[in-house]
Amino acid sequence: MSPYVREETPGEGFAWATLAVIIVVLLVAVVIGYVAWWNPNHTSTVVVTPPSTASNPPPQGLPGPQGPAGQPGAPGAPGAPGAPGAAGARTGAGPADSSGSSSQPNSNTSP
Repeated sequence: MSPYVREETPGEGFAWATLAVIIVVLLVAVVIGYVAWWNPNHTSTVVVTPPSTASNPPPQGLPGPQGPAGQPGAPGAPGAPGAPGAAGARTGAGPADSSGSSSQPNSNTSP
């Protein structure tokens, strides 16, 4: 018995590779077409909003009479202390010294 030896022609391997590439490209195109065209997970949602009557309010009439006054509110928190005043000239009404006379000359008396 003699062993079987298969001889390949020079273009035979190239033909099989080309056929495999074409089949893979067609398979990818079919999968993309399936997902893009027929998409089984696709659901249609239609949202219908009823017309709103608030967009056309009725015409405004004249205002009515003023109502009674409400209850007075609770008193507020005390405010912050004020800033100290500016220093000014002292008048004759200053504090008396130990002798009982003022340390400032009295501007109300004439000389």
